[in-house]
Amino acid sequence: MGQGYGYKCKKCKHEYGINLGVGMGYPSVYRRTVDAALAGKYGEEWKSLMSSQKYMDINAYREFYACSCGAWKLEENLSIYAPNHPDAIENKQYGIKNVKEWGRVPYVMWFDREKDYHFVKSYIHRCDKCGKRMHRVDEDKIGALSCPKCGCENEIKDIINWD
Repeated sequence: MGQGYGYKCKKCKHEYGINLGVGMGYPSVYRRTVDAALAGKYGEEWKSLMSSQKYMDINAYREFYACSCGAWKLEENLSIYAPNHPDAIENKQYGIKNVKEWGRVPYVMWFDREKDYHFVKSYIHRCDKCGKRMHRVDEDKIGALSCPKCGCENEIKDIINWD
């Protein structure tokens, strides 16, 4: 399930929006995110952490990040979690096979993460504009956003729920 917000710039009339959360395609997003981490796309530390133990988890939920300079972006959370009981994870069923038969965890939903995993480390998101650390903004705190074309701040025009 995800939530989206639509904007129309009051200055340049550019329409833009953000879509947060996950949709029904989450298993493929999750797999791409795990593969990217294991390939080193998020740095050697993330590659090492994801390789450190069987059935490690990475949060692939798309979230909103803001910088003190006013820039914003949407990115996967990328926090890493370790299984509480790897042997129990092996027997968890995903469709016609269990994790051991798949050879990997196909995906981890938030409710499974809360129950079966523990937090290891947060990913530091950096601003493309100034290089400072960006901070995650909760969905209920997202309001006015600067237009990606002209920088004018705009209020939410539309809210959509998807999937």
